[in-house]
Amino acid sequence: MKQLVLYGAGNIVIEWLNVLGKEIVLCFADSDSNKIGTCIQGKHVKSIQDLKEIKDDIKIFVSASIANREKIFFTLR
Repeated sequence: MKQLVLYGAGNIVIEWLNVLGKEIVLCFADSDSNKIGTCIQGKHVKSIQDLKEIKDDIKIFVSASIANREKIFFTLR
C-alpha cells in the first residue's frame, strides 16, 4: 500500500492528520521554503523535488486552498 503525502502544510493539515491517522501519512509537502525541512506533529515537510524522487511510492492528497490547487497540480506533473 502506498503511503500518503499531504500537500499543503498550513493549519488544516493537523486536522487531516488526525482524521486520516498518523500511521498512513508519510509526510507533508509544501512549496514554502520557510516550511520545508520543518516538522509538524512529528512528520517532515518536504519539497516538491523531494516528492518527485519518491513519486512511485506515494499518493498525494492536496490540502491547499482552491486558489492554489491548479498551480500545485501543474507543479507536481
